[in-house]
Amino acid sequence: MALIILVVVGKDFIVSAVSGTYDRITYFYRLYNGDLVRLLTSSRSDFLQAGFQEFVSKENSFMIPIIGFGFEYRTIHFGRMGLIEMDFFDGLFALGFLGVFVTTAIIVYFLVLSLRKGNRNIYSLAYFVFLFYSFSAGHVMFSALSSTLLGLVCGGLILSREKWLNKHHVQQEKTTKETVQTFKTHHFEAKRKREVVYSCKK
Repeated sequence: MALIILVVVGKDFIVSAVSGTYDRITYFYRLYNGDLVRLLTSSRSDFLQAGFQEFVSKENSFMIPIIGFGFEYRTIHFGRMGLIEMDFFDGLFALGFLGVFVTTAIIVYFLVLSLRKGNRNIYSLAYFVFLFYSFSAGHVMFSALSSTLLGLVCGGLILSREKWLNKHHVQQEKTTKETVQTFKTHHFEAKRKREVVYSCKK
């Protein structure tokens, strides 16, 4: 009911927002000559190509692919090419494969956690949205505000998992107690029957 009221009251705003978004997407689609990669990345793919060339340049030390350039060095020496604004590649060029491995391991951990039974909730959805924006638009992993929100979402995933495990544990204990009680009841009844039969034989 509240959703219907919201739609009715804000109908003009919703139509205006959708129309504006459509016009913007159409404009950039034509500007990029139908290049979907440039459209989806807001032309960040152009900076990515230049940044990758700097990263794999033969003039670099052999340690660069391992530990990266560092954020400040890239900004000073490469200018605009030093900031791709796509978190994965910014992390790769700044932290190297070692840093990306550690970061990816943490991301995958929470990704698996968000897909587990009992964790498919608003936190899972928010986590996927953050990952999408992080990879395509950046400013998630290395932004103070966005990374704080991401941390809260990850905390929510952990708490949701613990809550589900506790609930599952309680249910298991209850089931176990009921099973034991049923077994005791059957055992007691069987014992009584044996006693009755034995007394009848006497």
